[in-house]
Formats: sequence, C-alpha cells, structure tokens
Amino acid sequence: MIRDNATQANHNPDGTRRRYIPPDDSPLPLFDQGETAASTRADAHAAAKPKRAARMAAAESALIEAGPAGLIRHELADAIGVPLASICSIALALLGEGRAIERGRRLSPYGSPAAVIIHCDHVMGESS
Repeated sequence: MIRDNATQANHNPDGTRRRYIPPDDSPLPLFDQGETAASTRADAHAAAKPKRAARMAAAESALIEAGPAGLIRHELADAIGVPLASICSIALALLGEGRAIERGRRLSPYGSPAAVIIHCDHVMGESS
C-alpha cells in the first residue's frame, strides 16, 4: 500500500492511526478524544437548567400579555431578553405541552414568514 508522507506520519507501520500520548507533566492534552468537550457540555447543561423554568414562565407570561395577536419567535426572544437560539427550545416546549399553539404567519424582522405563537388561553373561547 502506497501512502503520501502526511498519511504515513499519522499512521503506525501496521496501518492503524497513531494516538497522541501527552507527556506526564502536561496539564491538559491537546487531543483528549472529546473528554474535555463532554465535561464542558455537561457543565453548560447544568448551568442552564435552573434558568429554563424562569424562561418558560417569562415566555408564557409574554404570550399571555400579547393577547390573541400572539408573538413570533423573534418578538418572544426580545420580550424576555434572550437570544433567538435560546427561545426556540422554550417555544417548542410550550407547544409540546399544549400551553401554546402556532397559528398563521407574519413577517419576521428579516422579511421571511414566521409562525405566530398564541397562548392557549386566547384560543379556547374561539369557535373552530
């Protein structure tokens, strides 16, 4: 089997990939096979968990205040002061729990159509 020099440098003579083994005095290995990333993700999840309930309550309150006109995700994010990426999972949870519904579309700040989220309190009295 013929390999180029770069490939040969990354493989053992038997063809298996070489694994970096840091020296004993190294505080943090350069390549740790994702161990640091996994613990960082776990730490981030643990830090965000207490915020979720408060954000869910704030989002639900904002939808109730918006009335039957509802809010799109951009407006909901602005209303409770979180990034748009953070509001998407919160909106999905409210929709999944049946506390809100999506009804209709209107333009987002970027000009694209966005689903309008309405709190269920504002649609219970409507006839279908």
